[in-house]
Amino acid sequence: MKTPSDLQPYQAVTHATVSQGRWLLVFVLGYLALIADGADVMMYGLTLSRIKDDFGLTNVEAGALGSLTLLGMAIGGIVGGWASDRLGRVRVVAWALALFSLGAGMLGFTHSFVEFAAVRFISSLGIGCMVLVTTLVAEYVPTERRSLVLGMLQTGISAGYIVVIALSNWILPLYGWRTLYYVSAVPVLLAFAIKFAVPEPAAWLASRAADRKDTARLVDNRYAQIFRDRQARTMFILWTFTSIFILSGFYGLNNWLPTYLEKELHIKFRSLQAGSVIAGAGAACTCSAASVRHSFCPLSFSGTPATISPR
Repeated sequence: MKTPSDLQPYQAVTHATVSQGRWLLVFVLGYLALIADGADVMMYGLTLSRIKDDFGLTNVEAGALGSLTLLGMAIGGIVGGWASDRLGRVRVVAWALALFSLGAGMLGFTHSFVEFAAVRFISSLGIGCMVLVTTLVAEYVPTERRSLVLGMLQTGISAGYIVVIALSNWILPLYGWRTLYYVSAVPVLLAFAIKFAVPEPAAWLASRAADRKDTARLVDNRYAQIFRDRQARTMFILWTFTSIFILSGFYGLNNWLPTYLEKELHIKFRSLQAGSVIAGAGAACTCSAASVRHSFCPLSFSGTPATISPR
């Protein structure tokens, strides 16, 4: 297993290719990417009642669409993490953003449960990869600012909720749910910006350079090392179950709460949600600031530690 000292000769070379202020650009683009991510996740819950009426779906079929989304996100997260180690953080994030943006736009052209389910599952593979935005930004941000900046980054998801709620209040009554999905394809332009404006981080380039020099890598699986070390294995298992429990409740609530409030209680969910997501964004910033002062690890909206590298 490589240690930071093993990578220092390579980092000294690759770090020179990254300007000191580059992390600000990466943060802004990453923030916009998470806005698109949050908007896409919330959009399904906001349009579910209309989709059910249009397609004549049962509650079981509507629930199956949400389950397929979560399944695709799980698969996308695993495959995306593996691919980012080999192909690069920027490349995987850009392709994932393009995939779920175009997929969301194509949902507006579907006319049956099967069509919607197939397109949603494929596009959710890209949503699952968006956790890598945090990894990408973390590898650019200076260590002394990392906890605060990554906490601020997570508020992009809440900002995405606010954006899609505002759009739905305007678009849904006048143009219908399909138009909202058409508009959601716009972030594909952001994918091109990330691909061509952001170079791969120096840490990843250093790791790849070291791998090419390290012949032991051919016989030593880096993922098997997680389970050989007791502490690493315990942390991996604990964080896995933590993510499962958090995300099951988080996305389950987002999928069904709007429909329940509007259909059963006759409450306009969109008018309530804006205040709650603003509160959530404020809590994320407060938690991040506290983590800088007291040196604890904040939890991101994805259910993973927001601080990737030790401070």
